[in-house]
Amino acid sequence: MTATKQARWVLVHITGEDTDKFNRQWPCSPIPNGSDFLIELDARNGDLVNITMHLEDGQYVDSADYDGSALLAICNDANNFAVSGGHLPQWARR
Repeated sequence: MTATKQARWVLVHITGEDTDKFNRQWPCSPIPNGSDFLIELDARNGDLVNITMHLEDGQYVDSADYDGSALLAICNDANNFAVSGGHLPQWARR
């Protein structure tokens, strides 16, 4: 996982390896192994702005197809990673 701050946004890239590790913790996760995510957060407060997801073969998919508790949890992991890296204020931790 990596995070960068760009103006009003914090971009968190979740790699396929990160997704595989996440899925081992969430065995019923519908998120396909090897999926990459780009999570966009508002730098002012950590609000989720956008989710871009593509599969291991590079095919972009609608993250709404995988909506649910697993997607919420991986987005919270991204938010907490951004807070821990100093890209978001501590009070923005989810």
